[in-house]
Amino acid sequence: MSADSNIQTWRASFLAAPERAEGLALQLELLSDSLGAIPPTFSWVEESEDANWLMEVWFAGKPEPDFIESWFKACDMADTAVTLELLEEKDWVSESQKLLEPVDAGRYFIHGAHDRDQARPGRINLQIDAGQAFGTGKHETTSGCLMMLDKLARKIKPRNVLDLGTGSGVLGLAAARTWRTKVVGSDIDPIAIEVAAPNGPLNNVRTRAIGDRNWGYKAVIADGLNNPVFRKEGPFDLIIANILAEPLVDLAPSIIAALAPSGYLILAGLLDSQEAMVRTAYRGRGLIFMSRKNMGSWPTLLLRKPR
Repeated sequence: MSADSNIQTWRASFLAAPERAEGLALQLELLSDSLGAIPPTFSWVEESEDANWLMEVWFAGKPEPDFIESWFKACDMADTAVTLELLEEKDWVSESQKLLEPVDAGRYFIHGAHDRDQARPGRINLQIDAGQAFGTGKHETTSGCLMMLDKLARKIKPRNVLDLGTGSGVLGLAAARTWRTKVVGSDIDPIAIEVAAPNGPLNNVRTRAIGDRNWGYKAVIADGLNNPVFRKEGPFDLIIANILAEPLVDLAPSIIAALAPSGYLILAGLLDSQEAMVRTAYRGRGLIFMSRKNMGSWPTLLLRKPR
């Protein structure tokens, strides 16, 4: 996808303790979501073992001062010194992610085009290039979901799968390749769908149409689960929901309704401190907790719907 030449890229940079990084990332997403905006890209670079790390935020357009102030205030970092600069026009998101190492998660090996020569024989290799949609496999929530899919690979054979909050499509494509099954990947962000759709053919996954009974992956724009697509394609034997804790709780009734009897549900995007809240939302509606995979402070949960 080519960059819009009318959009100016701005970078905000500051120093902060490394343990602040995950909280900063979460609050940035929550603040953007509350404003109905697509979250800017956030990254951090280790400066040394003892010192603060360099944190960088990439904006498509000059950010409002109130936005940055509100973000730091929510993180108890109101006095943080920030450098804001207009950058030379490039695809800075892709440039900043080129140095990402491949992700090795169970049977899955996720890599960019620059690491194609490192593909592993006998594994499910997926090329997911850095872009403007979340999900290169690097974040703990995505790699946790991949490990959970690896755990399920020999136990179940889902006839259809929903990847809710598909981002780059990495989880939906992993499911399609694992079981050669029908997958719908949905996202509220149109940019994510533009990124995810061509990732299917790139990874030897056919592009299917809604209602198509053959295996493959279809990316659709959808807010929540009220879109008629879900009624036509569901109920789903497996749902992967890698979003945020609050939407997971809010969407619990809709997600459970879209899950077939005996179907499996993978939940991610929540912090350790939010796990009890998310579990309660689903176990209180009859789902059975099966297991969890801990990736740093980001747990991935596996639940099952009774028959």
